[in-house]
Amino acid sequence: MDGEGVAQIAAMAGLEVSSVKKRVRITGSGNLKRGQSGMRHITGPKPRSRLRSLGQTKLILGKQKKKVLWMLGG
Repeated sequence: MDGEGVAQIAAMAGLEVSSVKKRVRITGSGNLKRGQSGMRHITGPKPRSRLRSLGQTKLILGKQKKKVLWMLGG
């Protein structure tokens, strides 16, 4: 079973998906904030500007936001 199927079963059972809880934060205005990948290793050849932008957080919007909120048990 793929990851999405497991998340669906967990959400239908009223359970939270713990992997999502570790990766996402809810802001004061109700938006979802996540970190970006690409900063763990092999950062030498990447431009400094790219690394700075990768260090910032992004918002989860639209249908993805709805799905993640569902995985968080809400």
